[in-house]
Amino acid sequence: MVSLTSIGYIIGNVVSNRYSNWLGLERFSLLGCFWCLLSIVLMFLSGIPFISTPLTLASTCFMFGLGNGLILANVLVLALSSVEQKRVASASGILGAMQMFCGAILGSLIVLLGGDKQFWLALTIVLILSIVSILCCYRGGLWSKTMKP
Repeated sequence: MVSLTSIGYIIGNVVSNRYSNWLGLERFSLLGCFWCLLSIVLMFLSGIPFISTPLTLASTCFMFGLGNGLILANVLVLALSSVEQKRVASASGILGAMQMFCGAILGSLIVLLGGDKQFWLALTIVLILSIVSILCCYRGGLWSKTMKP
């Protein structure tokens, strides 16, 4: 069976590629962050017995993948645009390593706090991290606008 999260990510990348110039990279990234937040909130519905179906969880995972597809390429472009051209390759490698490092640390934190045994706890932690990402993305968009001449 094909993973709906991956399909959502691919569709998010295609949509991002076509429309991020129209809306702007910062706004598009922020839109993706809000979309991920919405998908995480809807994942809590999969814990309600009446609504808990495989389709509920699969569709929210698709939405989460779509949100990530809207975010990641735009944030990568924004991060690398602040680096000198001759250092872009090194910066891209460091950025990828930092993503992997943060994912490993935060994943370990979720397991350490018991999120591997209680789905709602893992979702709560991811929800908090999603809110933090919205705040960082919003603040980064404001900061980039104030730094331009």
